[in-house]
Amino acid sequence: MTPSAAAPSAPAGPKPYDPAKLLISLHIPKTAGTSFRTILGGWFGERLHNHYPGWPTPLTRTEAQADACVHGHFTRRNNSAIRQYYPDAEQVITVMRDPFDRIISEWRFKNMLKTAGDPVDEMDDDPSFDTWFGRRADEVAEQPITRLMMQMPNDLTPETAHTAFDRDFVAVGVSERFPETLRLFAAVLGKPEAADERTNVTTYGQASDYEAYRSRHEQVFHSDHAMYAAARAMFERQIADLGL
Repeated sequence: MTPSAAAPSAPAGPKPYDPAKLLISLHIPKTAGTSFRTILGGWFGERLHNHYPGWPTPLTRTEAQADACVHGHFTRRNNSAIRQYYPDAEQVITVMRDPFDRIISEWRFKNMLKTAGDPVDEMDDDPSFDTWFGRRADEVAEQPITRLMMQMPNDLTPETAHTAFDRDFVAVGVSERFPETLRLFAAVLGKPEAADERTNVTTYGQASDYEAYRSRHEQVFHSDHAMYAAARAMFERQIADLGL
């Protein structure tokens, strides 16, 4: 039986933010993370450090400053998980997005890069969306720990995916409600409110309709949908508790 995508009835967290400790901002691809990096720059200034493939190595845990933030991609897929760089990391924020909408955005983004002449391994043979989606589904059949689960700071299984935010997260936002997410993060981190100004917006294939694949995605990637449900539940609780 497919595990329920519902969040637990009595989840833990969020934990209070301590500016004396390092903050990790997990940039999940296609969740407005590039736009959010600009906002973090306004909040943390020179104490914002980036963690992306090909970029200069970020600060180590022992070099972390008070009121500092590391923002970027982390994943066990290429040995760059949060715990590998910051084994004692205790404070994490991230923005989640509907998993189906996110994978559609990823497909469009990779096609846009290929059209622009950038190398994209997954697009070398010009797969149709049906072929590309099928390959991703086959990947999950072989390895149930999804790409999204591999980005989380703590080890997860399909059965525990709904607990992804029960430890270490001080706030979780959702990209569909990005202005509220920014207000939430500002309130939790004690920073000034910031305007919603999007960058790195994908324009490729906007007219295409992929909705026929949604139900299959929910079945195959049920763990990702469970995580998203948990994120939305935590987001709603924090918004309500803070009166936002």
